[in-house]
Amino acid sequence: MRLLRVLRSQWIQVLLCLLLSLHRTSCVLASESPPTPPNIHAVIVSSSRYWFNYRHAMNALAIYRILKDNGVPDSQIILMIADEYATNARNPFKNGLYANGVDNASWYNQDTEIDYRGADVTVKSFLDATVGAAPRSIQSDSDSNLLIYVSGHGGDQFFKFQDEEEVTSQDVANLLETLSERKRFKKALFIADTCQAFTLFDKVETNNVLALGTSLKGENAYAHHSDPVLGLSVIERWTHGFANQYARSSDPKTTLDQLMVRPFKGKTALGAHVGIKENSIRFKDVLASDFFGTKNHQKQQQRRQSIKHQAAPAEALPSFDPDLSPIKQNLHLLGKSVTTADKKDKGADRKDETARKKRDHDLVDNVSLEPTDASFSALVFGFFGCLLFAQVVERHRQKKGATHIEGS
Repeated sequence: MRLLRVLRSQWIQVLLCLLLSLHRTSCVLASESPPTPPNIHAVIVSSSRYWFNYRHAMNALAIYRILKDNGVPDSQIILMIADEYATNARNPFKNGLYANGVDNASWYNQDTEIDYRGADVTVKSFLDATVGAAPRSIQSDSDSNLLIYVSGHGGDQFFKFQDEEEVTSQDVANLLETLSERKRFKKALFIADTCQAFTLFDKVETNNVLALGTSLKGENAYAHHSDPVLGLSVIERWTHGFANQYARSSDPKTTLDQLMVRPFKGKTALGAHVGIKENSIRFKDVLASDFFGTKNHQKQQQRRQSIKHQAAPAEALPSFDPDLSPIKQNLHLLGKSVTTADKKDKGADRKDETARKKRDHDLVDNVSLEPTDASFSALVFGFFGCLLFAQVVERHRQKKGATHIEGS
């Protein structure tokens, strides 16, 4: 009997060991299996070429990085960047794009998957990729949350692609209506960070759509700060502010209103007003995680360290693209477009405050305006106009000389 009891106890121990081993194995397999990605699809566009539009690519990469950090795979993101800034001959940091200097992490690396670049960034490719009609496009469904973000130059009811073609407010309205009819989203969020951005949504009436423009009609979108090594502006104010707000947020119930709208009330921070359109859903009722995924706090902490939280420094340059008479507009802004200097700490003495005011005053006379596509075009047309005028004068002189000879 004693032997039987011993054998029974040994069998029980073996069974317990087997069960414990199976449990551990299942836990390891569960931890190694990739998590199911959120049903979030995104189209992110930087539509401007030329080196001095570097900041538009950085705007797009800021949004792209948030999604990637939170587990949204590249298969659910269409990234469009219209110029090769990372390999540009004027980029001193080859294969790197930096918002706050080379001492911080590059927002462009080997993990950045650009779907459309250079000349492939067109109105057609944007529309086709969004509705799923292109070889490289998003494949959203009726349960998907769809994010569309565009950054570049714009004006009253239009958004420019490479200074050659435009998406109009009617195109945007038609796009969202088509997506709704084809059941390609549950909720949609469309963000435009450009001059007169909110006018792009003037004709949008589709339900379950949220739209945000970082400037109203007649207002410009401004760059946040410039990099002295690169010699140009590196990110826009609203996108920089949103990225900071997101990096600092910790509550999983944080809403879009708390990150995108409320921090930018009034005109002081941006130099423009944020406009929002809410069709059957509201910014204050929608969680940020619905469009950006569940926050990966470890990666976002690293991101926060690489995105400096600071007021726009005095040397920040205005980022604008006037519709009419660009040269006149530039001269008009020359006397008034001075960005707000960093606020002093409460313990700063009066001497530092006086020096800051003097610096701001000096900037009024020395502010350097950033070139725009429109001003560049005006210079080109002016040059060829002068050539044409010179040819006309020369032909007239030759004709007059020939007439004089015949008369003699």
